[in-house]
Amino acid sequence: MGKIVTCLHSQDTRNYSRCAEMWVLSDRKLWLLDPGQAAGRRMIRTMDSKIVVLNLFLKELDVPATIDTIDDRKLVQKAVYLGQLSGVDLGYRFGWYLRGPYCPSLTVDYYKLSDALESEGAECTGKELRGSIRRDLQRIKPILAPPAGVPLKQPEWLELLASVHFLQRISRMSLDEARNELKVRKPTLESWVDHAQEQLRQFGFLD
Repeated sequence: MGKIVTCLHSQDTRNYSRCAEMWVLSDRKLWLLDPGQAAGRRMIRTMDSKIVVLNLFLKELDVPATIDTIDDRKLVQKAVYLGQLSGVDLGYRFGWYLRGPYCPSLTVDYYKLSDALESEGAECTGKELRGSIRRDLQRIKPILAPPAGVPLKQPEWLELLASVHFLQRISRMSLDEARNELKVRKPTLESWVDHAQEQLRQFGFLD
């Protein structure tokens, strides 16, 4: 992976802001529109570019940036894990924890985002992800909703999806091995493994 500049730029694309920091992505650039107004300049000071992108990424997936409860934080963690499967790589890398895939650096960033939103009232008005990025995220957004017949809340459903994917793709388990792992660690979710497997295959995230 290399470092790619995430730029805030005005609608007049001749005027680029160089204040945005460089951060790690794989091979994608995320561009944010900045109308160049005073509110936009305040936004640059209150949130660095990566936090702005994280906020817009979550908004595009209709996932609140609220982190008051365990379920709130689980929802953000798993939504980012699954959202990155679209090819929009924010640079977050996950390990296996009690509640499935978890990224410590994402935890740091969503607390920064929460602090910025609460202390400054900062919002991303007038800014949006580049069109191709938004399309990639919109394409996978339906998988975030529990399908008909699956009586799980959204945080539980995303925990199941992310766990089934991680165990097979990252831990290199077979489906049966992943099922057994979840039966031990997440017995309340194990009954719905086949539904998660089907959705992940439909969206091309598993073979």
